[in-house]
Formats: sequence, structure tokens, C-alpha cells
Amino acid sequence: MRRPRTIWNARAARAAEMANLSKTRFLAVASYDLLQPLNAARLYLSALDSSSFVSADARELLANVTQAFHSTEDLLSALLDISKMDVGGYEPQLSDISVHDLFRTLETEFGALARQAKLELTVVPSSAVVCSDPQLLRRIVQNFLSNALKYTSSGGILLGVRRRGDEVSLEIHDTGPGIARDHHQAIFEEFRRASIAG
Repeated sequence: MRRPRTIWNARAARAAEMANLSKTRFLAVASYDLLQPLNAARLYLSALDSSSFVSADARELLANVTQAFHSTEDLLSALLDISKMDVGGYEPQLSDISVHDLFRTLETEFGALARQAKLELTVVPSSAVVCSDPQLLRRIVQNFLSNALKYTSSGGILLGVRRRGDEVSLEIHDTGPGIARDHHQAIFEEFRRASIAG
């Protein structure tokens, strides 16, 4: 005898809800566990920075490493927040964000990676101030920059702002192959990876 479709749908919905809750709990535990060694590493860096044996050039390098650790911690926190958002447990915290400060942090974080890949990262200064959730906005721009670095084999990457009336658009342009046109919509689906243009 065939069971009513409504019962099956209710069970499927319940299973999906439990899977989401399990994912959120896993991300919470994993984020906490990963933050502990990062905090310890930052303490070691702080101790090294206060040492009299470190040169001025080395202190600048230490500052960049420390900033990279801060960025990693922020990413883990943002990951946890996004998982909470999936189950309705996170409300975006809107505030005024200096684009200049955001770009400066990203330039420090991605500049060394770009140089290592022999790419030119150009960051156009901007005095714009936007209203958004700082963690989520930074995470979005980081994702685009990370993809640009990953798929650009030569040339460069440009990070800048384009004004559109009372609004601004944060834009990233690169000399990579781009995304195949028939996959433009798929890239907005969760955990989907589109093919690059051939």
C-alpha cells in the first residue's frame, strides 16, 4: 500500500532540518577547536614582536602575519555565523564600513599571495562608506579575490569601487579565463563549482 505523499514530505523535511542542525553543531565545534591554536600562535607572535632581537623589517613581516591570523579568525567566526543563518539563528549586524579600511586589510592578506603567483594585485583607493554586515561583506569579497587568484595564471587582479548614483559597487576584475556563460546562474547555488570559459 502506497503511503500518503504528505507523510513522506514531512519526514524528508524533518530529516533535512536535523541535517542542518547537525551541520551547525559541527561547524560550531570545529570553529572553536580551530580558533584555539590560532590564538596560541598570535600570542607567540606578540611575544616575538616585543623581543629586542627582532629587526624593523622583521617587525613589518610579523605585523602582516598577525593580520593574516586575524583574518583567519574572522573567517572562522563568519563561517559559524553563516551556519547559524542557515537555521534562522543569525541576524546580520549592519554598520557603516570604511571601504578604505576593508581594502587595506584585503591588500595585506592577498598581496603576498599575488606576488607569490607572479600576479599584480591593484587596489584602487576609495573614500566610500557602505552600510552592511562587516563580517559577511568581507567574506564575500575574500571569496571573489580567492577565486581570482586561483584561476588567473598571468596578468593581474583589480579591486575597486564603482559609484552608481547613491550606491557603490565593489568590483573585482582579473585577466583570468572567466566563467562559462551557461554556468553564470549556477555559481550562486550552494556548494556548486562552475567550469571556466574554454
